[in-house]
Amino acid sequence: MLTLFLIRAEVISLILAVDVVEANQEQHALDKLVSIRSDLIICDLRMQEMNSITSIERFR
Repeated sequence: MLTLFLIRAEVISLILAVDVVEANQEQHALDKLVSIRSDLIICDLRMQEMNSITSIERFR
């Protein structure tokens, strides 16, 4: 099961809300996230802590 955190923010240092979406396949999870909101920042959740974000992709 893949878990993705969605961080809604104008800038990465200002986190407004965090959502969690789970799916059995990575592409399906990404499709679900983009269908919810196309301006979300999606980061790799294999990180231990939220304040050590190293991999970020912006979908527009």
